[in-house]
Amino acid sequence: EFIVLVVSDAGLAAYGGNGYQVFVLDAGNFSNSGEAISLRDAFGNVVNAVDYNDAAPWPAASLGILGNNYVESPDGGCATLEYIPEILDLFLTTPTANGNDFGGNWQASWVNNGTPGMANSSAFGCNNPAACNFNPNAILGNEAECEFDSCYGCTYASSNNFDSNATIDDGSCEFTLDNPCPADLNGDGSVSTADLLEFLVDFGNPC
Repeated sequence: EFIVLVVSDAGLAAYGGNGYQVFVLDAGNFSNSGEAISLRDAFGNVVNAVDYNDAAPWPAASLGILGNNYVESPDGGCATLEYIPEILDLFLTTPTANGNDFGGNWQASWVNNGTPGMANSSAFGCNNPAACNFNPNAILGNEAECEFDSCYGCTYASSNNFDSNATIDDGSCEFTLDNPCPADLNGDGSVSTADLLEFLVDFGNPC
């Protein structure tokens, strides 16, 4: 579950009604230079906490991974901070330290204005436009994550095997063609006396 904290009723109007809970602060706001935030349960116990800052070791420079700037500097650019230790551990030789208070576990969001009410952004993913799970934001593309099965199928509604879940047609559609020779009642490939006999046998019978 995701929650969003806003500092005014205007924020509530902007983010409310999107499937996640939105709470308005009674007073104050979140300082850009740093602040202590804690999440407590109904009994007042601290469930999680973070004391963020805009000074080292919090992100103040970019970190290069695979030839790209992975962790951009969020300081002074109005960026949204994201907690990303699991992602970093996949691509760094030395695993990062654990905990919210370790600044190296945070980065500026890859998405402008962040992703309020949703999972954090990621630069990794499938960046092949032909894939079913194509991610246009996947700057550091990983072809191994691409899959090409779930969205391919027959997209013609008039076909025998129409797939309503398919978004890309794969040429597999099957159609029942009308009889090119409707007078060939017995289906032997020609119109003959045998077809007339078929007609006379059924003539006058109610449908």
